[in-house]
Amino acid sequence: MPKSLGGTAQVRGNEPLDITRLASHSDPSIPLVSVFSSATWRHGQQHGAPRPRPSLQVYYIAPDANDPAYLELAARTLEANILSGRHEGRDPAECDRLDVYGMPLLGSEEDVVNACIEHQRREIAARSEDKDWYIQRYDVARGAWRRALVIVRRGLEEWVAEDGARREVGLSVVFFDAADKGEGSGTRSDSWERRAGNLEEEEVLVRELKAELNWQHGASQFE
Repeated sequence: MPKSLGGTAQVRGNEPLDITRLASHSDPSIPLVSVFSSATWRHGQQHGAPRPRPSLQVYYIAPDANDPAYLELAARTLEANILSGRHEGRDPAECDRLDVYGMPLLGSEEDVVNACIEHQRREIAARSEDKDWYIQRYDVARGAWRRALVIVRRGLEEWVAEDGARREVGLSVVFFDAADKGEGSGTRSDSWERRAGNLEEEEVLVRELKAELNWQHGASQFE
């Protein structure tokens, strides 16, 4: 465990987290950590499900992403600190989980985005019959997109400055499968990436994702 990440790894308010370590359903060589806030989930459990059914699909693509210790620490930190604001002002029933994949990726920006989308499409298909791990489609009226994922580019060592202050994690949100084209077109034009330029924009992007692609419009998918 990297010692320099003590500040990053601290859980806000000592909030308990539920961690599941497994592999990508579509590619066992890709590690996956699923995490959610136990306290929030206790107040919004749905039909006795073992975990929140809605999820944000997150790709941690830094060079250390395939190290289990680093991946788990990244997942914990994203849930407890960096992306925790997505729950503020929302009903506990809207609680979701983070599914964080460890996929070290090199190449152009286009190559990285395409690799994440291609894996996500395979993952969606692999989980289609398992409602506990099902990846929801966003059926928002007049919505432009049916799918989305989050990319985190910077390695854990870059998340904290020398004075302990949090730094940007290199976050972007990728929307794909345009509503007017249907799913699975597989073309680059069928996606749109929004990258954050600072800490405030990272929080705004995820809040907007939650607001614009409200999974409850398609809640029947989980039945």
